[in-house]
Amino acid sequence: MTNKTPLQLALAATPRLKKPKRKNEEFEIQKAYFHAILLHQKTIPEMKWVHASMNGRYSDPRTAAMSKAVGLKKGIWDVHIPFARCGHTCAWIEFKTEQGELTDEQIDFRSEVLSLHKNELLRAEPLFLVYRNWSDAFDFTKLYLKNVDVEGWPKHVFAAMTDD
Repeated sequence: MTNKTPLQLALAATPRLKKPKRKNEEFEIQKAYFHAILLHQKTIPEMKWVHASMNGRYSDPRTAAMSKAVGLKKGIWDVHIPFARCGHTCAWIEFKTEQGELTDEQIDFRSEVLSLHKNELLRAEPLFLVYRNWSDAFDFTKLYLKNVDVEGWPKHVFAAMTDD
């Protein structure tokens, strides 16, 4: 027999309400982008090497410490396309919501990478783009990987280019 009070028994029998999950719109955009990447890998084989960072995802303190220990850094952009195309050494994509802005760390990452390329006197530098939906980012990825001359890119692809 238990020595619980009627209140304790009632509370124990009451189902606990789960906290509503926070809607992560940027995650959903990126997930849709990678779904499209997966579906098109047969037509553009390089798509299998387009990859993401785990930045921007919530992790508990233990997982965050482990991630930091293995080299995960703040400011790394969401998607890396590791191929030289269209006069650039590679491309980086950052997904943002309509109101989202680059963090200070993301701005620093972009600036540092671009300045290192300029200091090395390379003839090309990485391309950095911010997209607010997956389909425009995917259109860019197809054009970039097919090495389509920039002159042939639609306007919505240009709208994502970050200025420096």
